[in-house]
Amino acid sequence: MPHNQTGGGQGTTRVRGRLYLRGKAKQKQTPNAQLAASWAAPLMRQATPAGGADRTLLQKLAADKDENVRAKAAKNKGCPPVLLELLAGDPATVVRQAVGGNINTRPGLLELLAADQEPDVRKAVGGNINTPPGTLGLLADDMFGQVRVMVAKNPKTPPAVLQRLSGDPDYPIRAAVAGNKQTGAVNQLGQPVPSEHKQPADQGASPAWLAATGVVPAGRGAPSQDTAGAVVGWFRSLFSHLFAMLVGR
Repeated sequence: MPHNQTGGGQGTTRVRGRLYLRGKAKQKQTPNAQLAASWAAPLMRQATPAGGADRTLLQKLAADKDENVRAKAAKNKGCPPVLLELLAGDPATVVRQAVGGNINTRPGLLELLAADQEPDVRKAVGGNINTPPGTLGLLADDMFGQVRVMVAKNPKTPPAVLQRLSGDPDYPIRAAVAGNKQTGAVNQLGQPVPSEHKQPADQGASPAWLAATGVVPAGRGAPSQDTAGAVVGWFRSLFSHLFAMLVGR
């Protein structure tokens, strides 16, 4: 993906007709950890009106000078949404990626992160179950296959989007659609399958095997209780016959 690397400020860049955010390029650390903490402090006071000792410690770690520490804070399942909103503007890709994958991140913020210029961030958003269906539909057309495959794996991806991804030229995306639990409830047109047309759960022995024993004619469905009793009786008579043969020797 072509990046606009001129200058270190924030801006946007357009790729394939879509607008992506452009942050500070290749910046590994916040320039001033104390300044970052000052941003988080008022927000955290609003988020934790009482107590909040654990989240205050998380606030401190979210302002750490090392991006990997900040990323761990952003990945924490106890990280409050208000702090995630702060970390979403972090110059480090790994931190924004962690925010995009956190289940506490608000849908509106996920929509913004879906336009991030870094594919790793969009990949995290594509796999988040809180991502709005419309945003998943946009990410399904992402130019990077790693983003599309996360959308294909997401159990919240709409049926129509799964149907579209089932024709993706990259086989990992098609394989991900095949493994999505929602795929079994979608027809080839991307529409939900009526409940009466869904394949029933296994109710016992295979009809084909029962047909081979002669207990159930070929083409019949699952065995009834009478049929099951007949199978048991058939086995008993078989064992009795074999036992008689052994005793008679």
